[in-house]
Amino acid sequence: MNRHWWIVLHKELRDALRDRRSLRTLALMTLLYPLLMWAALNNTIERKARSENEQIRIGVSGAAQAPQLLARLAQAGVTVEAVDAVDEAALQQAVSGGRHAAVVRLPADFAVRYAAQEPARLELWHDSVSARPAQLETVTAALHAYGRETSAARLTSQGLSLAHLSPVLVERFDIATPATRAGRHIAVLFGIFFLTVFYFGMDIAIDSSAGERERRSLEILLAQPIRGVDLIVGKWLAAAVFCAAGLALEFIAGHFMLQTLPLENIGLAWQVDALDLTLLYLIALPLCLLAPALQIAIALNSRSFKEAQSSMMLVLVVALIPAFVPALELEPQAWWYRVPLLAEQTLLLDMARDGAVTAINAATAMSISLALAAACIAFAARRLASERYVINV
Repeated sequence: MNRHWWIVLHKELRDALRDRRSLRTLALMTLLYPLLMWAALNNTIERKARSENEQIRIGVSGAAQAPQLLARLAQAGVTVEAVDAVDEAALQQAVSGGRHAAVVRLPADFAVRYAAQEPARLELWHDSVSARPAQLETVTAALHAYGRETSAARLTSQGLSLAHLSPVLVERFDIATPATRAGRHIAVLFGIFFLTVFYFGMDIAIDSSAGERERRSLEILLAQPIRGVDLIVGKWLAAAVFCAAGLALEFIAGHFMLQTLPLENIGLAWQVDALDLTLLYLIALPLCLLAPALQIAIALNSRSFKEAQSSMMLVLVVALIPAFVPALELEPQAWWYRVPLLAEQTLLLDMARDGAVTAINAATAMSISLALAAACIAFAARRLASERYVINV
């Protein structure tokens, strides 16, 4: 390493370690999203367990007309309670009371039409906002199953074969494993970690450029016998060290949390081992170089720390766009590997779904991030070498 780079790097790291704001940001962003991810997944797992163990209770108005229907609902694990609700106001009150997941009303002519083998109408009243979708699906499936069984019994009584109802039988064979089915969901959740590299070194990048310009300490540094490019590279590497450290800690925390959660209870699986995660971290290191390089290049055009922070908001908003593309559940495209941040997320998706990454895709993602980082540093060094910029310092 260039001696001047090392001197500036040592100076910036020492200042950053003394700055509680930088350390607080690093600690907060390292733990914040892994904890949010753990809380969201744990809440989903607990809700799934409660829904499986919780009793489904519905009310039935006019229950005496259809004892067979009540028996079919009981077979599906639905507890039926008779309710006296004949008008719409009473039905709405029975549903909104919270005691019943839904209320079934059988009209006065239900038994007569059913006995005459005519379509017998029934009404299912529910609140789609407060009711749990899984419970409604169970009740609806039981009602439809009762209708199919009744239809089959009537055809059989007339001497008709039930084979005419199913002229084509479709057999499905799903070769997907739990890991491949859950790969996209886990990759989207874990892939947001890459977005945080724009936060880990942001304070250092801004303070070492716009902050020093505001305090007029940059003027003293420029008066030293050191090239502008060496000065920029040293500051850039200091911010990159924070980014790399934060991403490593975040990966470790996220990997540990995903391993400890019973993801199989919600049909997910995390089968990325420590070696694969280390490989992915190494592939993502150029992203830790690109983020501070871009931030320093932008911050050098700001006269104050606050002005630079305002400019960084635009960078963060732009970074959000590729970060959420995998959540759209689109089929990965070749150009995804050429977009920083999106490329790393796509590689994580490949690893979680297929168990490996393609070397050419990894090389493409790394080279583009490195090239953009070098371009930002070259721009910043040229900016710092400008006489007009130095005079305005």
